[in-house]
Formats: sequence, C-alpha cells, structure tokens
Amino acid sequence: MIEIRKAESRDIQDALAVHEAAFANHYATYHARPADAAKQAARLREGVRVVAIEGKTVVATAQYADHKNHVHVLGLAVHPRCQNRRIARQLLEWVAETALRLGHTTLVADTIEESGNVPVFEHLGFRAIERTVVDIFESDLHETLHSVKLERRLTKKPAGGDAPHCT
Repeated sequence: MIEIRKAESRDIQDALAVHEAAFANHYATYHARPADAAKQAARLREGVRVVAIEGKTVVATAQYADHKNHVHVLGLAVHPRCQNRRIARQLLEWVAETALRLGHTTLVADTIEESGNVPVFEHLGFRAIERTVVDIFESDLHETLHSVKLERRLTKKPAGGDAPHCT
C-alpha cells in the first residue's frame, strides 16, 4: 500500500536520495551547466514536496508550486526499483486534487525531450504545448537539448465522485 502525503522534515534526505537515484540515468543524457548547477539544486527545494511512502520507505517524490493560473509539477521522481507500479500516477493524482482545491484546473510540467520522458508524461495525461531550445543544461550525447512544457487539464468527476481526471 502506498501512502501519498506532504513531506515532513524527516523525509527530505530520503526524498532527495530517491530523486538522485531516479535521475541517475538522465545525467548521462544531460546535466546542468556548471554556472547553473546551484540554480538547479535550489529548484529541488522549490514549492511543496510530496512523498510516496511504502511501509516506512520513501519510494517517490515530487514538488508542486502554486502559480497564478496553474500548479507546476517539479522534480517528479520514482525510485528505479519501484517504477512501472503506477506510483507516479498516484503522486500526480494527489497533486491534481490539491490543484483543484486551490482553484486551478491545469497542471504544468517541464521535461527535457532527449531524456525520453515526454511519452511518459503523455501517458500520465499531459500534452506537449511548447518546445524550446534549453541552454541551462548540456549533454555529451546531444548537440542541442530541448525543453518541453506539458499541461494536463483537470475537471472534477461528475456527481458521485470527487477525484479529478484529465480531459
């Protein structure tokens, strides 16, 4: 059984370790330029951190930030041993419910196209809305990297249920 909740101070180190493990294979594809490394490290502290707990172990994490017209999902990460178990979907549903409570009907996320994560987000109900060249990352494998902004529209379920779904 997976429990999704806001991270507590005792969860932070474990959540960061999950993030590091989940993104380890992406570091071969891209990494922050040295001048931007501190900015990227600070991004891991933005917004509200959410964790997925199995037993007493943090197995996934994400952050979200409440913006004027949407909730921005940051740093979605599932430990490699726990991937393909719908945990990312559970985290995003928790964030979607929170977004609706905050009065928002849109989730936004960004990913690097060359990481292969665009189809993952599309499978989770997002659609790509913008693609730009990104310059805060560099790659030993790709001459140019692209940031893809994705969004997922939310609506409340009809009477009889209050969980969100995508449209």
